[in-house]
Amino acid sequence: MMLHIYRFLDRTLAVVEIVFGAGTAFGLGVGVLAGPEQTRPLEWILGIPVMLLTVVAGVLLWRSRRAGLALSLRLQLFQIVPVIIAHTALRYVAGFHWTLRFGGPRIWKPWGLEGTFIVQHNPALPQTLVGLNVFALATSLYLAKRLYDTSQNSTVIAAQQLS
Repeated sequence: MMLHIYRFLDRTLAVVEIVFGAGTAFGLGVGVLAGPEQTRPLEWILGIPVMLLTVVAGVLLWRSRRAGLALSLRLQLFQIVPVIIAHTALRYVAGFHWTLRFGGPRIWKPWGLEGTFIVQHNPALPQTLVGLNVFALATSLYLAKRLYDTSQNSTVIAAQQLS
């Protein structure tokens, strides 16, 4: 029964990663092609590869690959803490989010479904703001447990094969 629940959760996360990763990469790419003078180069130079990596993680997770768990975990860890430091914002979201803010006004939507990659310096932004994406934190804990469980299972299977 637990395997069915894990499979459902893994596949749900995989679909979200694939859809929002591909959609945001497409949006960043169209933005570059439509008006490169209005885009921020650092945003699309970093954003497009990160979003394509998100799609790869989703595909691997859909196929129940251990690499999908590991890659998805790293990407979720990157989503946990959106920050603004010295009027420079760094934020990555691919899917669900519920973001608490500490130290400033509400800049971003506090919750929802979205694909976002922001690297922006703007004097209008607050000096410092730290957020906590609670959904990404919970998802990271789930993925870490799944990754730990699969490593334990592979150790047990390897020991059984040796004996």
